[in-house]
Amino acid sequence: MTSYLLQASKLLENLKEIRVRVESEIHKQQQGQPSIVRGRQGVMILDQISVMMQQIESSTFPPPEQRVRGMGNTVIDSWAMDSELGALILSAEQAYLKLKS
Repeated sequence: MTSYLLQASKLLENLKEIRVRVESEIHKQQQGQPSIVRGRQGVMILDQISVMMQQIESSTFPPPEQRVRGMGNTVIDSWAMDSELGALILSAEQAYLKLKS
């Protein structure tokens, strides 16, 4: 496997894990349980993950400066600094922005 394929494969797996965990947080929020997501944050993150996964799976990327971003800012601006899910999101967004086909 090429370096790109290894990076892309690992990133896809991370994004799938993040998606499941964010969906769980959205469910908690809807049930009135404590959740790290607020308002529409979870939906915005899921939307961005969906776009990222589609681009990775099809190997069609816009230039890095035009790629979808923002979920990292959500984490930094409003989530607890010690959030494991937040750290995963930040790492995945950075890996996506650095990914070259």
